[in-house]
Amino acid sequence: MAELINEKICPFCERDNRCGINDDAACWCRKIEVPKGLIDLLAVELKDKACICSVCIEAYNNSAQLFQEKHS
Repeated sequence: MAELINEKICPFCERDNRCGINDDAACWCRKIEVPKGLIDLLAVELKDKACICSVCIEAYNNSAQLFQEKHS
């Protein structure tokens, strides 16, 4: 049985990603660049399915190596 993917949950920290991409207002995620290296860390089945939260994006930007070690 396939696991359901919750698009409102960050695939890394599993917290609310506060994404409003499907809402009427513009979402914060449209205004920030998500590093390709961070996207590459996602499992194939999660790519383009759930937004990475701003906290995880910032953590990756601050130390990609430390983030990778924590989420490998």
